[in-house]
Amino acid sequence: MKTNKTQIVAACLVAIGLGSSAYASPEQEVNNSIAEANVLTGASSHAVEGLMSNDDLDFYTFDAKAGDVLDLDIDNGVGGTGSIDSVLAIFDDAGNMLRMNAYSDGLDAGSTSIADARIDKFVAPASGRYSVGVSTVPRYFTEGGNVMSFSSRRATAGDYTLNISGITIETTKQINIEVKPGVKEMAPLNPRSKGKVPVAIMGAADFTVADINQDTLTFGSTGGENSLSKCQPQLRDINQDGYVDQLCHFENSDAGFQGGDIEGVLQGSLKDGTNFEGRALLKVVPTSKM
Repeated sequence: MKTNKTQIVAACLVAIGLGSSAYASPEQEVNNSIAEANVLTGASSHAVEGLMSNDDLDFYTFDAKAGDVLDLDIDNGVGGTGSIDSVLAIFDDAGNMLRMNAYSDGLDAGSTSIADARIDKFVAPASGRYSVGVSTVPRYFTEGGNVMSFSSRRATAGDYTLNISGITIETTKQINIEVKPGVKEMAPLNPRSKGKVPVAIMGAADFTVADINQDTLTFGSTGGENSLSKCQPQLRDINQDGYVDQLCHFENSDAGFQGGDIEGVLQGSLKDGTNFEGRALLKVVPTSKM
């Protein structure tokens, strides 16, 4: 059974050099293949505590940007149930093994042996999803996250901490929008309508609507719906706050609203790649009243 030592790991983060941006989390079984990998999100660094049994494999996955310089490091013995002779590998989204190592060149702050595997200065070749596999000698990784043993030596079992750092965090700027601008009450919406839904994207001191990449705009129940019809070419100050706004129209039938929905979500990005999101209250007509 996996033991949860999150608080112990968190207390050790400063010592191993990850700092306050790391997110300490326990391993979640089952994660014995790339397809079942634990997903790591929301931080530039991660410390994951795990427990390796004799026939175990552990996988973790995360998103990185092209050019990210990643350090991956195994530390042993948090909680003291044993020490593993670790093998560490990183794979791309297609399962191609990019690097593997079964030792470190020297001891770091969290290691007591060079048997703690480490992969230093891995440069992400493309933006996308990467998976990290943890195994134990003599089970070495091959393509697709498979393993091959080169001796009859029995694999070791015990605790470990996987440290990953250098990940670019995706940030999403929150903005103001108004569905059906000018409607004083909560905007009513019939999901069966074949018309278009006007949405005002509000400018602000730190958000210039002229910089929006209109091809990235999506709007609907979750925000990911490809429902854009068109945006008006003229910008104007719709809410009279001194900043120009952008009015766009979205296909109601493509927005995915259902009876009971209480907000519409707009997503997009600026020309410099900054992602943004806006949410506004609306009132979808219940199915029974259609």
